[in-house]
Amino acid sequence: MTSFIFDLDGTLSDTIPLIKQTTSQALARFGLSACDEEIAGFIGIPLVVVGEHFLGADRKEEYMQAFFEHYHQHNKEVKAFPGLPEMLTQLQAKGAKLAIATSKRRLPAYDTLEIIGLRHFFPVVVHSECNCGFKPGPGPVERAIADLGGDPAQSWFIGDSVHDIASAKAAGISSVGVTWGVTTRDKLAEAEPDYLCDEVGELHELLLRLLPAD
Repeated sequence: MTSFIFDLDGTLSDTIPLIKQTTSQALARFGLSACDEEIAGFIGIPLVVVGEHFLGADRKEEYMQAFFEHYHQHNKEVKAFPGLPEMLTQLQAKGAKLAIATSKRRLPAYDTLEIIGLRHFFPVVVHSECNCGFKPGPGPVERAIADLGGDPAQSWFIGDSVHDIASAKAAGISSVGVTWGVTTRDKLAEAEPDYLCDEVGELHELLLRLLPAD
């Protein structure tokens, strides 16, 4: 059976504006700043890596604490992109295996899925505390496929960043880039996903076509 593995932020959850705002607020606490493009480049990378980049290894936990304090004040406002619940309902009904591969830590990943109302679709959630490496490496994708009991030859990774596409390529599976998240269409196209989708409805139709015929 076909497996569909989804990134979370910017692919399923409309969290990119909040992440950008939170990153700016956290950096400001330490007298630092970064342009929008630089911040966007760190989205999809584990927060511990971002903290180490800006503050060094000795103070990365301080950055993470500052980030989470602001993020948790506003994350209840986060929504799923329109059309996704209907898409996932149909994919699930047709027997597709569904999983998440995210750079979020365990609790924020599960919290986000609960807040946006999609938790029940995903029996497998691979997060940054799974000890399987980080995107753009293959570990999270390989772990998701293994936990689903899936076949790499029938597995697809769907994400909004070049890290997602690179992770799929590293794991030897096919990928779909979606352009409603953090990455521009041109930049995502340069990563060479197998497909590019500009709207949820387009993704919905594509994934149905990728399923075996009834």
